[in-house]
Amino acid sequence: MGGGNTAAMGLFCLLIMLLKVSEYKHGLTTFKSMALHIVLGIGLCIIGEVKFVILLSPIFLAWVWLSPSYVKDVSKVNLKTLLVIVAGMLLLISLSIVILAYYYSTAFGGDPSKSSLSIFIDSLSYIFDPNYIMSTGELGRFTTFLFWLKNNDLWGLSGTLFGYGLNATNSGSTVSPGFLNIIYNLILDSTSLSMLLWEVGAIGTLLFVSLFIYILKVCQPKPLLRLEQLDQQDLQLLSFAPAFNAFAISCLISLPYSQILMITPMLQFLFYLSLGASLVIRRTVLRCVG
Repeated sequence: MGGGNTAAMGLFCLLIMLLKVSEYKHGLTTFKSMALHIVLGIGLCIIGEVKFVILLSPIFLAWVWLSPSYVKDVSKVNLKTLLVIVAGMLLLISLSIVILAYYYSTAFGGDPSKSSLSIFIDSLSYIFDPNYIMSTGELGRFTTFLFWLKNNDLWGLSGTLFGYGLNATNSGSTVSPGFLNIIYNLILDSTSLSMLLWEVGAIGTLLFVSLFIYILKVCQPKPLLRLEQLDQQDLQLLSFAPAFNAFAISCLISLPYSQILMITPMLQFLFYLSLGASLVIRRTVLRCVG
C-alpha cells in the first residue's frame, strides 16, 4: 500500500486508542467515543495490513485498563468493562483476520480449503523463518538476529561489544551505502534490533534499551491524588500517563520486528514525547504531593 509508512501509522493509531481507553477509565469520555476510536484505529490498521498492532492491541488496551493511576478513585479495576473491551477487541481481531485472509487469498491465490486463520498464520510464517532471505537481499525478522549471532565478530570482540559504527548497515543509499551492506551484499537494517546490534554492539544495545526500561519503571503511576483535588484539565493530563507508558513499551517491542523506530522521525518524535511527557507528569505529581 503506497502513500506513506503504514507501520508508523498503525502505531500512531495504537497511541490514540490507548489514550481513549485511559480517558474512559478516568471518566473523561463516553464508551461510544472510545469504541468509535478503537474501531477506526483497527480499521486503518486492517487497510494498512499492520499485523503488529492488530495482534498486540488487545494486550496493550487491557494493560492500560489494569495499570494503576495517579488518581486513587480510578485505580480500581472494573472487571465487567475490561471483559467488554477484551471481547470487543477479539471480535475486531477475528474480523481483521478474515478480511486480511480474504485479501491474501484473492491477491496471491491459495488453497481454498484452508481456513482464514490458517491463511493468516501462513502470512506470518516468514517472520520466524531462520533462513528467510528475499530476492532483494533483505533478511527476515528472525534471520537478522541469527545472522548477527553468526557473523558479529567480523573485527573480533570489539565489533561484537561495541559495533561497527553508525550507518554501517545503511542499505537505502546507492551513493554511500554502509560498509557492512557492501561486504555481505545483504540488507541488514530490516529491523531496529539488527541495526543496533551491528552499529553500536551488544553493550550499546543493552544501554539503549536499559535507559528506557529504567524510565518506564520510574514513571509507573502510583495512586497519590484524590479526585476532588483535581479539575478536569489536571485529570486529563494525569490520564495520559498509563497510555504513554504502554505506547513506549509497544515501540520497544517493535525493535526486533521493524526498523521504524530507528529511521522514521514521526515515530521517534511520538516515542520520545511519550517518555518525556511521562517524566513531566511524574515530576508534577510528586511536587504536588510533597
